[in-house]
Amino acid sequence: LSAAACTNHVPVITTLLRGGARVDALDRAGRTPLHLAKSKLNILQEGESHSLETLRGEVTQIIQMLREYLNRVGQHEQRQRLEHICTQLQNTSTKAQVDEVTDLLASFTSLSLQMQSLSER
Repeated sequence: LSAAACTNHVPVITTLLRGGARVDALDRAGRTPLHLAKSKLNILQEGESHSLETLRGEVTQIIQMLREYLNRVGQHEQRQRLEHICTQLQNTSTKAQVDEVTDLLASFTSLSLQMQSLSER
C-alpha cells in the first residue's frame, strides 16, 4: 500500500484497500491513503490542462479509493456524504461544475483528516 501511495497509483490503492490492506499503513513520508487523496485533489485543483472527461475520471478514481477507505475504517456516515458528492459528479456537464465537485471533495477529505487526527488523540 505504501509503495502505491508513494507513486500516486490511486486504482492500485483502491484494489489493495478492497483486499484488506491496513488503512493506517504509512508511506515513507508518513501519509495514509486519505492524505494521498488530499494531495491528488490539490494537484487537480491547481492544474488547468485537464479535459472534462479526464478530470471527471481522476475524481471518480479518488472517490472510489475514499469509498474503500471509509468502508475499512467503518465511517458509514462519511460514506453517505461521499455518495452525495459522487452523485453530484455524475450530474456535471461542464469543467466548472467538475471543479466545484473537486473543491467539495477536497473539503470533505480535509474534514475526514481532521476527524482522523482527533480520534487518534
